[in-house]
Amino acid sequence: MGEASLEACRQIGETLAAALRELNLAEKTVIIASSDLSHYPPAAEARRLDQAFLAELAEMDPEKLAARVARLEKEPVPDLACVICSQQALYTAIYAARALGANQARVLNYTNSGERTGERGRSVGYAAAAFYRAAGAAQTKTAAPKADPAPEPGFSLDADDRKTLLALARQSIENVLQNGRLLEYRTNDPELIRPAAVFVTLTSAGRLRGCIGTTAAEEPLARAVIRLAAAAAFQDPRFNPVRAAELPGLKIEISVLSPLRRAASFKEIKPGLHGVTVRRDGRTGLFLPQVWEQIPDRAEFLTELCRQKTGLNPEAWKEPETELLVFTVFSFQE
Repeated sequence: MGEASLEACRQIGETLAAALRELNLAEKTVIIASSDLSHYPPAAEARRLDQAFLAELAEMDPEKLAARVARLEKEPVPDLACVICSQQALYTAIYAARALGANQARVLNYTNSGERTGERGRSVGYAAAAFYRAAGAAQTKTAAPKADPAPEPGFSLDADDRKTLLALARQSIENVLQNGRLLEYRTNDPELIRPAAVFVTLTSAGRLRGCIGTTAAEEPLARAVIRLAAAAAFQDPRFNPVRAAELPGLKIEISVLSPLRRAASFKEIKPGLHGVTVRRDGRTGLFLPQVWEQIPDRAEFLTELCRQKTGLNPEAWKEPETELLVFTVFSFQE
């Protein structure tokens, strides 16, 4: 499709959808868009870039996708030629799918040539994704959550990697206190360079001292832990920055999140298992599953989530305009 503008992609996609409806073929047709993802960076960078792109893909919003592509292509990545080679075809397919009622996106698989062949110096990324209408879900223009294909359900880390990440989190806080900058760290451990959505929680004497994280898998796990540990210690607006004298009594917990998944009803939310994100009118709030320990009742949990984290009506979780997204975590602590 060459260099077609977003507006041209929208017109083509919506025209295609209208034609399929007029011919009574909308329910019998699969629209396929073909494109590779990142071209020629090292395999680890290919995975990071591609996961960041796929995280945005789940929102089914071509304008946001195009903006994300532009930002990623400005990064100083060795040998990067492009993040996606035929983005216009993808945008057109998304516009058509939305016009036909699609309200969910799912990444089905991901790999890159470096991971498949072992030649990791130069890679091309590949993914399969589907856009579809989910039963029971409200139809919206950007109906899917900002989800990621990593970590997978059942994600885990061995004892050595857990120990390494907890040590990095503590060293990150110490380094900021001593040197005023983030810790630098390099590794080839495949689990630690895998992009992941992470929260880092700090407690002192059993009380919360800071908690910062992200639901999008946009950077390698080790790098995310280093950055978020420092953010939890020094940038959580609810608390004063951590002081050096507090370090001996500070406890660190790391939570690696699964992809966000839309819940058709609050009844799908399982106390003690699911973390929950509430979204409405541009406002977002999140409780990790650990909060069930303080608020074990589902209705009270959701009421407090709306009240404390979003500024919405505390009963907003009961209303169909409110999105409820669930996730699980793999958590470990010192």
